[in-house]
Amino acid sequence: MSARIKSMLAQGERDHDLEPPAPKEEIEALIASTQFELPTEYIDFLATHNGGSGELPVQPWCYELWPANEVSENNEGYEVAKYFPDCFAIGSNQGGELLYIDYRQSRKGNIISIPLIPSDLNYANVVALSFNDLISLLGVTCKFG
Repeated sequence: MSARIKSMLAQGERDHDLEPPAPKEEIEALIASTQFELPTEYIDFLATHNGGSGELPVQPWCYELWPANEVSENNEGYEVAKYFPDCFAIGSNQGGELLYIDYRQSRKGNIISIPLIPSDLNYANVVALSFNDLISLLGVTCKFG
C-alpha cells in the first residue's frame, strides 16, 4: 500500500513537506488509543509519511497532518471526545481549524474541517469524502483564474 500512496503523492505538481515513516510502535499505540477504526489508508499514510504539511486545492487551503505520536495527545488537549464524540482529529490547517475523520453515520469516513472558534459542527466543511481522497489533494496548489 505504501507504494500506492507514494505514487499518488508524486503525481503532478505538489507543494508539501512530508515526514519520514512513523515507527511501527507509534502507529500501534495510536490504534490502541482510539475507540474508532482508523481508515487503512490513514494507517498506510503514517507508515509512509509520519505527518506532513502543505497546500490543499480546497478549503481550508492548507493542511498539517500530525505525527502518529501526537494525534492522541492532541485529541485529548482539544477535548475532541467531549465536543465531537463522533470525530477524530488528525491535523489542522495551521490557522484555526482542525481536520477530523468524521464517524457520524451519515458522513462516515469523510474528512472535515471545523473552526476552533466557533467550535461547532454546523460550521464543518467537507474537505474530502475519504482519507484516500484527501491523499489525492495533499500538496496540490489551487490555481485561480
